[in-house]
Formats: sequence, C-alpha cells, structure tokens
Amino acid sequence: MDNTLHELITNKAFENQQHGLQARFSANHIDYAYKYNEGSTPSITIWLNHGNIPASITIAENGLMGFTYFDNGRNYTQQFKNCTEADFNLMIAHAFIYLRDSNFEKHKDWYAGLEKA
Repeated sequence: MDNTLHELITNKAFENQQHGLQARFSANHIDYAYKYNEGSTPSITIWLNHGNIPASITIAENGLMGFTYFDNGRNYTQQFKNCTEADFNLMIAHAFIYLRDSNFEKHKDWYAGLEKA
C-alpha cells in the first residue's frame, strides 16, 4: 500500500488488493464489484451489496471520495476531500463491517476525522 492515488487508480495498483478483497467479501456473502472510471478526473468505484443493502465508494485522483449507503429505508451520501489511499482502504474496511453487521449507527463515528467536501 502507501501508493499515491495516481498509482492506485491510473497505474491500477488497486489490482494488487483484489485477491484479498474478493476473498473477504465472498466469505461473508457480500457482493463486490469495482470499476476504473476514466476521464478528466480518473477514479475507482466499488459496489457492495449484502442482503439487498447496497453501498458504494468512489475515490478520485484529486482526493475526493464519496460513500453512498442505505440505512433505515433511505440512501445517504457522504462526501470527503483531501483523501488518501489509506482513507480509501479504511472506508472499504468500515463499509464491510457496516454491511456485515447491518448497523451503521454502531460504525459511523470512525470517519469523523475525514474532511467533509
């Protein structure tokens, strides 16, 4: 890890994490997919789903990161700026816990340190 967002996205260093991520999500019956998004601001989007509870995370090379999740019958989106690869990986880890436990209230304080966009 410790890649720049350019290395993670444009140079596709995120591929190095796929075996571990796919194994972790599969073992917990969480659907997982990802896509590189090209354009003026390259990004990666990952989609997760567990028991019809969806979540997605997008991080762009410019440090903008979005987390969309479903809670209590509503969709929510949190936007952050100046994010790093470490922030992205932490977001993935906590999205996993949220989906596994189906309880966001218990797991949402962790991102208080991220800068809101």
